[in-house]
Amino acid sequence: MTTRSHQLLDIAKSLYNSFKDQQETLDFATGLVAEGLHRLKPKHTGLISVKANHRGVKICKEHFFGRLASAKKLMQKIAEGKWTDHRLVQFINSRSRVHYTTSDENQRLRNYDHLHWREAYRQAGIQLVQFAPRREQKYVYNIDSMSYNVADAAKKYNCTKAVVVYRCNSKSKKWTKWQRNKVNEQSVGQNSSGRPQESTSAVVSSRV
Repeated sequence: MTTRSHQLLDIAKSLYNSFKDQQETLDFATGLVAEGLHRLKPKHTGLISVKANHRGVKICKEHFFGRLASAKKLMQKIAEGKWTDHRLVQFINSRSRVHYTTSDENQRLRNYDHLHWREAYRQAGIQLVQFAPRREQKYVYNIDSMSYNVADAAKKYNCTKAVVVYRCNSKSKKWTKWQRNKVNEQSVGQNSSGRPQESTSAVVSSRV
């Protein structure tokens, strides 16, 4: 099956064969390959920085292998002719991997581009941990002018979560003060601590 990585390899080989005797043009072509590497779909390693691993923090997709250095190595391996196409594609795929960091951490890492990524992270003071996707709250339960998540509502009214959902969806006049709204809809009332109900979610942005 032809993938974007295979297509990028074909382009890189074509550029190399066309300009291998014209160093200035080959350097320019290598920059185009670097841009191609950046455009590949990022593959998350499963790791996230400690600072980024908090609800509501903007997450940056950190390409921990520099794209230009990776493009230069790819062109070098094409020139040497020792790697098979399969090995070259594997290399391309490995260079599209990302860790999740904060934007500030991403900017800080640029000061250590000359180092291997592990040493760069160490010197930048960035600790990586295993990423566990957060389960976002889909609904807020508004009961008697107070807002809860379903677990807190069940605890407050000494019933099961299923009963909370039933009452909120019921057409009976008995439960008119029990309502359920999606978190992205305007909610009514306050949360159980007396503060206005708010919802937060992580925003993902990619490095440019």
